[in-house]
Amino acid sequence: MLYYVKVLTRFTVEFMVSLDPLAILNYAQDFQVLLVLILLLELLDVIVSGIYPALVEQLKRKEQVSFSRALSSMKNAIPTLLLVSVFMIALSFLLIFAVFALILYSFSFSDLLFGISLSFAVLLAAMVLLVVLYVIFYFSFPIAVLERKGFFSTVGSSWSVGKQNFALVLAMFAVSMVSASIVSFSEITVQTNPDVAVAAQVIGVVGFLFSRLVNLLSVTYNSVLNTDVYLNIPGPSS
Repeated sequence: MLYYVKVLTRFTVEFMVSLDPLAILNYAQDFQVLLVLILLLELLDVIVSGIYPALVEQLKRKEQVSFSRALSSMKNAIPTLLLVSVFMIALSFLLIFAVFALILYSFSFSDLLFGISLSFAVLLAAMVLLVVLYVIFYFSFPIAVLERKGFFSTVGSSWSVGKQNFALVLAMFAVSMVSASIVSFSEITVQTNPDVAVAAQVIGVVGFLFSRLVNLLSVTYNSVLNTDVYLNIPGPSS
């Protein structure tokens, strides 16, 4: 995580100063290492996230909680969960890239006011698309694990249930955004510059550990929340 923050921070600073896309070439090796690490961690994250629906179902049934039984019950869903996760990540990156490119393009106009207005319009449209994506995929993990459906059936069912309970999912979106904002804010305390004073580095380490704790609580809460919500919706989970 520290390595990720260090590379991205330095790249962002260099890019913002030069506005040269070729700046990415200076970080080619770092990004290759990050890509491998991200892929491995994504696989681990999918497996761990897939265990949550099985654990919540055990609690709902008042059964004894068993991690090994939860892992066993969700292992057949791993291919579907991987496809869902890859699809979500690809769409998210595509959305981020499109927003970034359009905002840069908007400031190429000589009329600054028009550029700012266009940027706000792009951000608003991106937020709407983000909500739609959230509704589409919100119930995908519990559906894939608990109902043992394939990729297309999982996404279709998640979208159908999400639409029928849009207000509820929108509220869950707000909860997720608040928790993500808290995590992002805590990440700001991380110090990645080795030239800063020792005291600042100590504060940075403490801030990093705090951000990991906040992230742990946030991710666990949201991973339990979507399954709990799904199991309490009349119809789909019955």
